[in-house]
Amino acid sequence: MVLHQRKRFSQLLKTSLVFCLILGIFVGDIVVAVGSSPATGSKRVSGASVEYFADITGTLPSGSAPIAQLAVDRLIELLAGSKGINPFIEAESGVLRLAAVQEVARLVSSGNGPASLRNKRVWMLREATGTNRALSSREFWSRVDQVLTQASARGNVILYLDVLPNLLSDNGRAQKITTLLQAGRLQLIGGGTRAEFDQTIGGNGLLAKLFAPIDIESIDGLGVPVNGANAADGFDKANPFIGEKVSSDLRDLARDSSDKKVTIVVQGAPLSASVLHRFGAREVQRLSNLNATIVEVRAGAAARLAEMSGVRFLSLDHPAQAAGHVTTTSGTDAARSAMISSPINPLSLDGTGVGIAVVDSGLDLDHVAFRRAYTTTSRIVYSRDFTGEGRVDDPYGHGTHVAGLAAGSSTVNSGSYLGVAPGANLINLRVLDREGIGSTASLLSALDWVLTNHATYNIRVVNMSVGTLAVDSYRNDPLCRAVRHLVDAGIFVVAAAGNNGRTNEGRKLYGLIHAPGNEPSALTVGAANTFQTDNRLDDGVTTYSSRGPTRSHYRDEAGVLRFDNLLKPELVAPGNKLIAAESDNNLLVTQHPELDAGVSQSQNR
Repeated sequence: MVLHQRKRFSQLLKTSLVFCLILGIFVGDIVVAVGSSPATGSKRVSGASVEYFADITGTLPSGSAPIAQLAVDRLIELLAGSKGINPFIEAESGVLRLAAVQEVARLVSSGNGPASLRNKRVWMLREATGTNRALSSREFWSRVDQVLTQASARGNVILYLDVLPNLLSDNGRAQKITTLLQAGRLQLIGGGTRAEFDQTIGGNGLLAKLFAPIDIESIDGLGVPVNGANAADGFDKANPFIGEKVSSDLRDLARDSSDKKVTIVVQGAPLSASVLHRFGAREVQRLSNLNATIVEVRAGAAARLAEMSGVRFLSLDHPAQAAGHVTTTSGTDAARSAMISSPINPLSLDGTGVGIAVVDSGLDLDHVAFRRAYTTTSRIVYSRDFTGEGRVDDPYGHGTHVAGLAAGSSTVNSGSYLGVAPGANLINLRVLDREGIGSTASLLSALDWVLTNHATYNIRVVNMSVGTLAVDSYRNDPLCRAVRHLVDAGIFVVAAAGNNGRTNEGRKLYGLIHAPGNEPSALTVGAANTFQTDNRLDDGVTTYSSRGPTRSHYRDEAGVLRFDNLLKPELVAPGNKLIAAESDNNLLVTQHPELDAGVSQSQNR
């Protein structure tokens, strides 16, 4: 053992210390692991005797029984928590249970765990075979009782009891342990099988509130039970990530500015509190529908998070910006006329009953363009802010204009500025702030909300005239994967190609399609110049509209960049010098008065 190697103590003192340890008298702040399991019905501890308590703090696991990182994180999280819940390591294999304890001991010794677990020691009640006299069952349990007494007296000891189910089968000991746990004088790690847990803990109302089982045999790398994977896990398996786990721009930032605080998108299993603490990170938001988490962390530590089991891909929270006669030149009027005059299906294609989610800078809630026909009732049926500014109107001015083109009614100039679907309901999801700036995180939050609420508002279309720089392959990019989630749910997603089709000097640029416009399942739309005529023969792509092919990429195992090279956009639509609804006192018109079309003197028309 460790203590008898300290040569400055006399042999007598060494002998006394060993004797005290065997009796359960501990020196210093320690975490004690008791790993002896008596055979049921046996009068003696099967094939073993207690020799001494061994300090296993800092010992490395043998490697013969790998433990999912999420299981270890969960153990640490419960041990360091303040809710009084004790972990129970659930596994058929005693080897696995021991390996989990060793992982905890290693983390405690490293000093990288929570502060409440620092300066602790992990001890194990070692069993020894050989010539030593085996303890009787009564003697063994007497030793365990002494351990409980000493641990509770110190008030800061955690005991790993692989014999916990047997211990709790005795009513007297079960009552003693329950009292100590409720009083906060004792903390335990239990160990055993699920059947043992159900029999001795799960069926006891008081104990069931004090323990949480951790099934370390059925947790895979994602931290999701193998028999009961959630929907996001199934999506990830059907849409696997590819290449390195860290976005190229995040890796560059980690190399060049390792101490810089950054916000990142972590795709994969949620990071536990202990992992966040270890890396000095903070969880900003968890997006359960998308299997993603927004995290603040130092750039240098961010790349290391990729080493955690269950993490699938890390990328920066990129800034997002807006990308910016319609019914006649687009063919909408012709389609409506055909349907109205049809004797078989005389319907009007005006979007009635359909919900369009406008993911943009907000909407002017009082604008007459968004009222139901012949009423003062608004068709904006829901509004929510994802910028943190706590407002849902449109101080920037982009969202109102976009929504007017998509679904605005028109009382100006005999309906000349009618939107494509003037009967549709609008769901106002504000992701750009008063200056027209957003982030990947705000976009993801809005899309996560749509996945949860699309049935409630019959959201059939999501319009994203916003986007971020497309760095990562659509296979890994969080926005692209979020769009794929929506499409899988039956929602039609329209994404802007972007406004990077030329340099400041007017030279054409290629390959700068924005995300999520680089996602194959999104309908990516570029901007056409109609030259203010209804005839489409003179139409052309605007010089500023982003062009393909997509140049988002991943790095393969050999370190070679692989580009997506998808042909985008799929189509172009009128996007130059269009007249539509204008929000009150918006920043765009304030900074560029020439944008006010001057066709109406009313602020709300």
